[in-house]
Amino acid sequence: MNPLDNLHDIQLPTEVSWWPLATGYWILIACCLIALVLGIRYFLRHRNLTQLRNQAVKQIQLLDETSDQFHLRLQAILKNVAQFYYPSQIMSLHGEQWQLVLESGKLAKQQPNAVQQLFTLHLSLYNPTISAPTASELKQTAILWLKKDFPLSKQQREAFNV
Repeated sequence: MNPLDNLHDIQLPTEVSWWPLATGYWILIACCLIALVLGIRYFLRHRNLTQLRNQAVKQIQLLDETSDQFHLRLQAILKNVAQFYYPSQIMSLHGEQWQLVLESGKLAKQQPNAVQQLFTLHLSLYNPTISAPTASELKQTAILWLKKDFPLSKQQREAFNV
């Protein structure tokens, strides 16, 4: 008789379950979900801001340069875009406060004359004796301002209490 015949079969232990997950995996899943939500939120906000800027550029390009209301409409488009970014007080800004908004971005550093043209546009709305630059120059300057300066940084907004 063989002594190995008296041995029983090997009993395998129960398999280790993958559920419930360890604490580290829960933390990893939570971090991934937070990153995903923040990424989607950033993407959607960026897309909306880009669409707004592109719509404003199209509106400016479609303005009739010979219209009596050209200056007023151009100013309204610029302030509407600014209001979308900073809805609190931007529509009520005028004079030096509005000039601070115009001068607070990249365009003022690169082309100070361009920002002065936009401010002259603003002044010409209130004082008809001031001669504004030509309509085509104003269009190009407004488009440059929208593309280069929006949105303003948090420090720039705080500089003029918007």
